[in-house]
Amino acid sequence: MDVGIALPGFGSDAVEYARHAEGLGPESVRRGDHLIPVSPFLDATLVLATVAASTARVKPGFGVMVLPLRPVARAAEQVATLQHLSGVARGRPRVGGTSSGTTTATPGGR
Repeated sequence: MDVGIALPGFGSDAVEYARHAEGLGPESVRRGDHLIPVSPFLDATLVLATVAASTARVKPGFGVMVLPLRPVARAAEQVATLQHLSGVARGRPRVGGTSSGTTTATPGGR
């Protein structure tokens, strides 16, 4: 079983959380994916790449990657880049995916 923690979705605290988590022992740190945010969220792929470059053991991953709202080649490139940055031999990245999502933002995020 992979026990992990969720990273914050905004601000520069994600790297601090991941470094702290590495000392506590969870196997992974996860970041949710928000392509149509209702508040200012940082890009999950960039946050996870920064975490991967800033940690040695903890496995960065998407809590859920919203696949229907991404071109397939782009999603594959993002995951491959994350794997490369976090150490191919260590198999660090974790990806959860969803087949749901919407292409239309509604007022108030409802």
